[in-house]
Amino acid sequence: MEATLSDSFIRVNNNVLINFSKVDYLDVKNHKIIMLNGTIISVSVRRWKKVKEHYIQMRTSI
Repeated sequence: MEATLSDSFIRVNNNVLINFSKVDYLDVKNHKIIMLNGTIISVSVRRWKKVKEHYIQMRTSI
């Protein structure tokens, strides 16, 4: 199912897929994502680099 989702979705840890269009900002110091609704999601250390790159790519394409 994950493969059928658009590029705006990315896995941030083993249990969570997020839609980057709903991200408010990244907390780089603590490896967390703050969503527009205030939800805080932890990003696994091994996925952090990919998540950060994806975030930058999504923000520059707007």
